[in-house]
Amino acid sequence: MTVVFDTNALLMIIRPGAMVARDAEGHQITYAAERIDGLVKQLTAEKNKIVVPTPVLSEVLVRSEPTDRAAMVRRFHSSTAFRIEAFDERAAIELADMEMKAIAGGDKRGGIDGPWTKVKFDRQIVAIALIVGADVIYTDDGPLSKFAFKHGIRTVGIGSLPIPMAASQMTLPYESPKRRIKLDDEPAETEGRLA
Repeated sequence: MTVVFDTNALLMIIRPGAMVARDAEGHQITYAAERIDGLVKQLTAEKNKIVVPTPVLSEVLVRSEPTDRAAMVRRFHSSTAFRIEAFDERAAIELADMEMKAIAGGDKRGGIDGPWTKVKFDRQIVAIALIVGADVIYTDDGPLSKFAFKHGIRTVGIGSLPIPMAASQMTLPYESPKRRIKLDDEPAETEGRLA
């Protein structure tokens, strides 16, 4: 199986503290980094490919320190699970087809709200997902999800991923019972003895 990570999913891996993860409705997602970490472990164990489209990579690099960028790209290239996929000629043709259909339908945005630059950016991600044969895009971006769905690609939000058991278990403090018991020869303040 091949999957695509959008910016918010990828940032949860690279810089989990860089942003507060929110779903498409704007609600904060609890355990977002742990959910993505669990997903990456599962996908890696199943030998699935995680595609990072270059438009997504550029958004992540913008939010990174310039000195970290080259190392980050090298880590992706050396990974067996992740694959950077460029917006190349095949993706350009796919995107041109999408835009021609939208224009022919009388709405160049294809029913997607938002600034034109974002619409074009989302279309690039979907075009890359289509040419790599992606089964799913992991994203919490509502307009991107809507556009992907129109083109037959399922999307999954971070908040709908399971919380790994290790993250969801709460440590409870344990304190030994203390009882004040008066035995025949002992003072009343004896603690920790059971009757």
